[in-house]
Formats: sequence, structure tokens, C-alpha cells
Amino acid sequence: MATTRSPETNFNTVTSWLPLTTTFPYQSGCSSAIWARLGFVQSETFDAVAFDPGYGITVDPAVTCMPSQVTLWWETETAPVLNGLTTRYSVGPIVCPGGFTTAGTSVVNEQSTQVACCPSGYNFRQMKEAGLVGECASSVSKGNVITYVQMKVPPSISKGLTTTSTTMGNDYYVLGVPVNGFNFGGSTSFSSPTSSSSGSSVTATSTGTSLPSPTKSSAAGNGGLSTGAKAGIGVAAAVAGIAFIIFAFLLFKHLRKRQGAEGNNNGGEKGPDTVHELHDINRPYEMGSPGARPPELAG
Repeated sequence: MATTRSPETNFNTVTSWLPLTTTFPYQSGCSSAIWARLGFVQSETFDAVAFDPGYGITVDPAVTCMPSQVTLWWETETAPVLNGLTTRYSVGPIVCPGGFTTAGTSVVNEQSTQVACCPSGYNFRQMKEAGLVGECASSVSKGNVITYVQMKVPPSISKGLTTTSTTMGNDYYVLGVPVNGFNFGGSTSFSSPTSSSSGSSVTATSTGTSLPSPTKSSAAGNGGLSTGAKAGIGVAAAVAGIAFIIFAFLLFKHLRKRQGAEGNNNGGEKGPDTVHELHDINRPYEMGSPGARPPELAG
């Protein structure tokens, strides 16, 4: 059985598939290797993130919490344009890494199903694109201490990084980088998730609380109509619009021609503003009026 999928080209975008067909071993310490690039502040957009490939890239190369396929997908989802084509990376087929669970599945069509993997103990919230955190979250109670690495402000010579801690003033959360990918017809032996849903709805399979279905997903997993189907509908709509314009133009010419012919039959006089009054044959003649005469009796 094939474990790879050929690249697919649609509208100048090449989707390059990164197969993840074996369970990547879990590395201890990844759950506490928290990366908060701009700092960690509750109730603001400064999140603390675990299992972030950026930690191994920027902070400590010895910490490898994700397989190379996931790092490439997460850090460089869209590559530069080459020869007029943009390369887009997606994981597929997929098996969730060690220390992760199948958090949700979304049936794209009969041939493909999108799979969302979250770190164990993290709640699935909603499907997001590569590079966007917020799909998986773990609750942190008030009073707990979170230790993380962030960039120094302003940056210093020593890599511009610093390790600091924050004591939770309220119940909050730490985010976890997900691993999203696709399984295809014929590759189901590589994954365990199943789903009875259809379209773009997501079936959450994690033990945490799930939020509403995703509004956007990565690569080909946006559900609904395919790109080709949408293009076909657009072309059909354009053709229908052109046909309508041509029909309206011909009808207009026909009416103008007919109106001109009627004007010639009336001595060439043209009176577009004239309203012709219809005579009421049942209206009685007024007594004593000139020209009034009683109706003749049949005999």
C-alpha cells in the first residue's frame, strides 16, 4: 500500500504532501518546554505555547517535540513562489505522534478525512491553519506557576532570550501546538480516527470540552465544495450572465424596430408620450348631447 501521495496542483498552488505514517516517539520534557515569544500575559494576546517547533528552532535544538514533517508544515506552510507556482505543505497520510490523541476529525469528501491531534490532556477547541495557535488548550488553575522562555525586550547579545515565570492570578490556560493532517481512501490503515459527520463539521473525540465547528482549516481541508467545483460554478454563472445580456439586447432591438414600424403606419407621427384612451362600449350616451342617439332595435 502506498504511503505517499503525489503533489496536487490547483490554481497555481502545489500541495506537497508530507507523510507521517509511523508514531513519532514522545520526548520527555516537551510539555514543560513552553515558548512565549513576546511574553505571557493573561487576558491578552501573549500566549504561552507548549509543543511548539519554534522552541527547538530558537531556544534549544536538543528539544525535538515534533517530527520533521510537522515542523515543516507548521513553520513554513507556504513556500516562496517558484516558476509561478506556490507550494503549500500538508501532512498526509497521518498518524498522531506519541503523547498526542486524536482530538477531532472532519470528513472532507468520500476520499479524504481531516484529522486533528492535540497533546494528551489538552482540550480541542476548533480547527485552525498551520502557524495559528488556539486549537488545543490546557487549563491552568489560579496560583499555579508557569515557567517559559521569551525574547528579551529589548534584545540582548545572548540570543535575546530569557527564562521567566508567572503566577496565575486567575484560572487560565496554556496552548499546545496541534498536528493536523489528512487520511485518504486506501490509507485508513495508518490512522484510528473515525467519524460519522459529513461536510466540514468536526467530530471532537478528546475528553475535553469542544467548541463550535471550525470556520477555516488548512490546505484542502476546508470542506464544502472543492476548488474545481467552485470554479465551474463561477464559469457557469458568467456564461449565464453573458447570455442574459445578449437576450436583453436582442429584445430591445426588436421592440424598437416594432415601435418604428407602428410609427410609419400612423403617417410617420411618433408620440411616445401619447396615451390612447379605450372607449367603453357600455357607457350610456348623455341625454341631449350632440350626436347622441338611442340604440336601434333589432328587427
